[in-house]
Amino acid sequence: MMSLNRVLQPNIEKIKSLNFKYFEHIELACGAPIYYLSGGTEPVIKFELVFDAGKAKELKPSVASFTASMMNEGTQKRSGKTLIDDLDYWGAHFQVKTFNDDAVATLYCLEKYLDGALPLFIEALTESVFPEKELAVLKRNAVERLKINNKKNEYICRTSFNELIYGIKHPLGKKNTVENVLNIDRNELFSFYNDNYSSGFKYAILTGKFSQETLNKTQNVLNGSALKYKAKKSAITEITVQEFGKHRVEAPNKSQASLKIGKIAPERNNHLFTDFQVLNLVFGGFFGSRLMKKIREDLGLTYGIHSYYEAGKILNIWSIEAEVNNKNKELAVSEIHKELEKIINDAIPSKEIEVARNYLCGAILKSLDNPLSMSSRMKTHIDYDLDSNYMKRYIDEIYSVNAVSLTEVAAKYLSNEQLIEVIVS
Repeated sequence: MMSLNRVLQPNIEKIKSLNFKYFEHIELACGAPIYYLSGGTEPVIKFELVFDAGKAKELKPSVASFTASMMNEGTQKRSGKTLIDDLDYWGAHFQVKTFNDDAVATLYCLEKYLDGALPLFIEALTESVFPEKELAVLKRNAVERLKINNKKNEYICRTSFNELIYGIKHPLGKKNTVENVLNIDRNELFSFYNDNYSSGFKYAILTGKFSQETLNKTQNVLNGSALKYKAKKSAITEITVQEFGKHRVEAPNKSQASLKIGKIAPERNNHLFTDFQVLNLVFGGFFGSRLMKKIREDLGLTYGIHSYYEAGKILNIWSIEAEVNNKNKELAVSEIHKELEKIINDAIPSKEIEVARNYLCGAILKSLDNPLSMSSRMKTHIDYDLDSNYMKRYIDEIYSVNAVSLTEVAAKYLSNEQLIEVIVS
């Protein structure tokens, strides 16, 4: 019987090829494209419609998310309960999620039940009536959640940071209030719905294991529906005055402090994007990063600290987040800045780069391991106009990253210039 050697790690192989079958697309009668990719072993369907109805489109906080939440609460033909029961009969589920740049309506079901579930899905999107009774329940629940969140340092820190980096007049920078939620009315939601959903969707995505016949049926159902096409538009990039520097916010919880330090990051189409991705991993992007080793393991100041890259059509943001004991907040911030200075001024050892590179490549492979998870990868390609060879180029760029290129990127993007630092305690 062969025993495992738990001391000697297995060899790490370089990615030689990607099992990345590029998606295809067809055009509906209204002009909207359906992007599709069939594969996998189980006949499960994930069908998505992408609308230009993100948070950035709202004039008042919560209008976009409330509109999305109300779209399963009843139609001209069915009450919300009847709609959900009828979808449940077909073993289907749908949801509408709001993001900064857009909103995505998603239907999940088995391929054999798509005929029954898809018309219900379209009905919910095109015939929503926003009943007052359900809106009152939604508002009541939202108020209670907001009251709870307003007692959390982490929530206050995140919303304060957004206010500083986007500006208080930008939809993504406006803070929500209980009074604002209570004042939301049905007419506001209906107006947002008509302007951003009824006006048309940008594109559709169909993934899972399905036949050509199912694709044809989906196309025919959509062609016969009231759904319209709304061509993609450039995101509004105008940002009001940003407030860089250090900011301290008093919070209800005096025992803990929430930290968020960040700045504007390079765009996805920037030629230094891949280097920045690897650099972020080395610094704080995964459990084996420098921030985790120094702030968590060596100093014991936090259970977890991470740095993130958030891509967006309006702003691309890089930030560091952590929760620490209130008495240690200044020490934690000081040590974070020391680590920033090190990664800017000192060449990163090849071993660190290799670990980060392997982690990133592993994450890419995981994102391609089934057709349903492929839909998010597909959406990124569509939103950023990435061609079929992008993934291969991306992998090649990851393997070409080196200490010199990372030092140059760190000096350019991780300096204290235009840095926003928020401490809530």
